[in-house]
Amino acid sequence: GRHRYLLEFHLLQEIVVSALPVGAYSGWGVCGTNLNHEIAKQVPLLVSGCPFPHAIQLKGPLIQAMRGPDHIPAVPNLTTSGPMIGYTFFELDEVARRLAGNLSAYSHVLTGSEWCSAALRDVGVRAVTAVQGVDWKVFRPNGQREEDGKFIVFSGGCFQVRKAHDAVIAMMRVFMDRHKDVVLYAAWGNPYGHEWGKQSLMGSPYIDYDGGPLPEMAVKNGLPLDRVAILPLMTNSNTADVY
Repeated sequence: GRHRYLLEFHLLQEIVVSALPVGAYSGWGVCGTNLNHEIAKQVPLLVSGCPFPHAIQLKGPLIQAMRGPDHIPAVPNLTTSGPMIGYTFFELDEVARRLAGNLSAYSHVLTGSEWCSAALRDVGVRAVTAVQGVDWKVFRPNGQREEDGKFIVFSGGCFQVRKAHDAVIAMMRVFMDRHKDVVLYAAWGNPYGHEWGKQSLMGSPYIDYDGGPLPEMAVKNGLPLDRVAILPLMTNSNTADVY
């Protein structure tokens, strides 16, 4: 599916502009960086600077990240008279059903998973999957860890309710109590604000959390802090060293 759309970009004979977020500290940033890199191999690509203080209208194809949960363009001041391609992730099929009408602004809709594409197709939206993939130059086998008697469990992703870290904590409390050689490595750095930040876990029925520092949260929820490594916010490539 992705290659078909890239071929369409070629046929348009226009410079493609990408308003996808870029960066190394968030999933959206890594995704945008990788997709821009791959698209640029196929067509002339201009990566836009964000945000724009004034409205700008382009003529050629424009790729926009869709902001959840409304599927609105991430950079609303940047529009085009040509094709606008939306790229989205979401985790509730209710979002697809309730907001399918908002997608009429996009000429094409790309999603980050086949599940998302299927959910949109179920409500009549023509969607194609474009997965962000893996950078094998960074993430590759590099030998075995030296045997140290520890059974390490790794949990990653920004600390928030949609990553189910409260379920991880509840399960690890039992697992670590039963097995004294178990260690938790938690890469839970979160660069986001209140809505998608760690505060989203304050209402969890599985853990006791008041929005404070993660080490205090671990102790309050019965995790032995001498067997928990709460890692700082790190770049995507730095996680390969942890693995």
